[in-house]
This record gives sequence, C-alpha cells and structure tokens, in this order.
Amino acid sequence: MTPQELRDSLLQSAFSGSIASRTGTIEGGNKGHNKDPLIPGKISPFDIPESWKWTTLGSCCQMQTGNSISSNEKKSKYEGLREGHDYIGTKDVSFAHTLNYNNGIRIPFTNTDFKLAPKGSVLMCVEGGSAGRKIAITDRDVCFGNKLCMFKTVNEDLYNSWIYFYLQSPEFKKLFSKNMTGIIGGVSIKKLKNIPIPIAPRGEQDYIISKIEELIPLCDRYEKAYDYLQTLDSRFPSDIRKSILQEAIQGRLVEQRPEEGTGEELYCRIEEEKERLVKEGKVKKEKPLPEVKPEEEPFEIPGSWKWVRLGEIVNIKMGQSPRGSSVSKNGDGIEFHQGKVLFGKKYIGKSLQKTSSPTTLAEPNSVLLSVRAPVGKVNIANRSICIGRGLASLSCLSGVRGDFIYYLLSAYEDVFSKQATGTTFTEIGRKVIADQLVPLPPTGEQKRIASKLEELMPLLDRFQEKGKA
Repeated sequence: MTPQELRDSLLQSAFSGSIASRTGTIEGGNKGHNKDPLIPGKISPFDIPESWKWTTLGSCCQMQTGNSISSNEKKSKYEGLREGHDYIGTKDVSFAHTLNYNNGIRIPFTNTDFKLAPKGSVLMCVEGGSAGRKIAITDRDVCFGNKLCMFKTVNEDLYNSWIYFYLQSPEFKKLFSKNMTGIIGGVSIKKLKNIPIPIAPRGEQDYIISKIEELIPLCDRYEKAYDYLQTLDSRFPSDIRKSILQEAIQGRLVEQRPEEGTGEELYCRIEEEKERLVKEGKVKKEKPLPEVKPEEEPFEIPGSWKWVRLGEIVNIKMGQSPRGSSVSKNGDGIEFHQGKVLFGKKYIGKSLQKTSSPTTLAEPNSVLLSVRAPVGKVNIANRSICIGRGLASLSCLSGVRGDFIYYLLSAYEDVFSKQATGTTFTEIGRKVIADQLVPLPPTGEQKRIASKLEELMPLLDRFQEKGKA
C-alpha cells in the first residue's frame, strides 16, 4: 500500500463513521439516507451512521475566493510593509498542507477591499494544476489570492478541522475532479457549494479529528520509510552490480592460486611480446607510459596482482569517421558504429578502405569503449566492425583476456566519465585511456573472475526486469 493509499483509507474510514465513537446525535439524523437522496435525483455518496447526516458544503460553510494582485501592484504597494495582514497566494500553500506567511507581502489593516480569512479557516486552491491538492488551515487572520477558496463553518457544532480533513478525503477528491472545467482546470464556488459532506455529532467529530491527527504523523513516517525503500529498490540492481564489479577488480570475488603465477610475471611476458612485435615491424615502438607510483594506487589489490597502465596491456585504436557519403543503411559493405557502443548499426561500402575515407577496424573480441557521451560504456565486438570517432577499440595483448578487460572497464565507467571534457560534447582522448591505472591479475585468475561475473550478471538482469514488472 502506498502512503497516499494509506491516507485515503484512513480518511475514508473516518468520514464513513468506521472509526467513530458514538457520543450523540444530530437533529434530523440521516437514517435510511440512501432511500432519501441528499440531492433530488442523486444517491448519497456512501453509507454513514444513522446519527450522522448529509448536507452540502454551501449549507455548512461560508465560502469565498480572494483577491488578485498584479506583480507590479505587489511590489509598489504591499511589499516590505511592517504591519498588515499576511497575504497568502497559491504558491504559499504547500502540498504538505502548510502555509508560508513570510513571503514579504502584507495588506494594511485599514484596507477593507481585500477578503479576509479568519484564524482557523481553511484555504484550498480551486484553480490550476494545484486545484484540490493544496489545502491548509490558517493560524492567523490573512488575506488571500483569487485562486484560493476560504471555508469557514457557520455554526458551533461543526469544526473547521472537520472540513479541512474532508477536503483531503478520496470521496471529496473524486467529486472535486468531476466538477472541474476549463482549459487550466478549476471548480467554481457555485459547484463547490453543492458538493455533499457527511456531518457527525460534535462529540464524534472531536474523537475522529483527534484520531486523524494522531494517525497522520504515522502515515508521514510510513511515507519516509516507503520512499527510502523505493529508492533502495530502484538503486539495488545498479548498486549491487557496481559492488560486485568492485569486489572483482579488488581481488575479492575469487581466491588467488599460487600455481597461476603473478601479475608481475604476466606483465614481463607482455613486455617481451611487445619488444618482439616491434623488432618484427608489426607495431611501432611507443613512448613508455609513466611509471606507477605507490601513492597513485586507488585501492588495495592482492600481492600476486600488479598495478599497470591500461595502455601497457592493450592496443588502443581511436575510431575515425568516414565521409558521410560512404555510409548507408542498406547492409551492403562493412558494419559501422558511431558514437555509442554497438548501437545505430550502419554500413560502409568497400570504398572505405581508400585513403579518402579513413576508417578504424575493430577486430573480433576487442573491447569497445565509448569515448564520447555517454563516456565509459563498454561492449565486446564479436565480429569485425568499423568504428567512428565516438568509440575506441582495445585489443588485448598476450595473456590478457578480453572478457576480463570488459568487466574491468565496466567497473571504471564512472572513472572515465569524470575525466571527460568539452563544451559541445564531452569526450576522453587516447591519453586518458592509455594512462588509466588498472589492476592486472594472472591470466588464470582473469578467466575465473570473468566466468564468475558471467554467472552473476544475468541474475541481476533478471532481478531488475522482475522489479520493473
């Protein structure tokens, strides 16, 4: 049950007599009221105790709307006055049923042109988007705006608080809604006066009002707890996903096995491989990346792991955008992706291999990283594709697994997005990617981490889908 449903249930019970304490009768009680309609041709809205009676708001209340003041008039005549009646506009009535008296607008006591709502009267917005929703009781005499209606009971046997709570009840809301007219929406005083209201004996009003005032704060507390749980529910799949990924990259998801070697040993093999590829002319010799300093290490990792720069363990290719004339959607040519990670599939003809139409080819099983907004999103290319300037391709060197790098970078999404710069669009460059500090476990442990995450992530996906249903 939502907090609003709980409040509605409480108020409906209150005004149908379900929580009443029988302490008296009203002259002309309402026995058999469903057979004796309140308004000719209409049945009373719901059953009430025999000692109660149905009447209309216009029969038991003084009702009137207030005065409109233009912005210029407010500023020139009524702003900053030290004395006078506080002026309440629609904006000064909150959805939590409180009033803001300190808006800087006062009406001089000597000004008799303005409508006055006496202390203890009820104000309700009757026009616009807040109609029927903003309701409050005054704790002093106030002047009020033209979109507000004042309700003040006309006899001592009816409390203003009874009116105040009834205006919040689901039955009144239903009747108010039925009577709304106009483009901006509102209910006229004439129609408001004809809306029915159940009246209990004064003693029962005392008891019911005290019960409502006792229970409404509990509903408020329930709302806070409910909202907190709703927030937890909405964030749980995302938060637990981040938590699991963080556990993985900190070496706490699977155990370390000495027989699998160390990250240092793997790093040495990678360096040997790069030297060999340079000698064979297959890759260009690159400037060494900055040495990792102990003070840079963001968190603790197992002793068998090693901190490295991302550019030391993968080959990075930044995407290029070919000429627009070479891009089509007809499926003829090489698959092309621009800006997002494997979204917006298009194709480029074979002519893209020409120098007049520069391209970057991402190899199968390479990791794709979004380098333009949304920065940090990752995917794996399960086929050869061309990538545009919004993407980077990371192909792993020997002993580094693509599935591990995929999950590793999934945990680094926020890290990359925080480094994005730009005005027209935000992005990260090759240097940011290459310089990024990442943990390197031995190959066997990489495989076991990726396998464990492949088990867990689908479970979270199903949980998230179930939560949306």
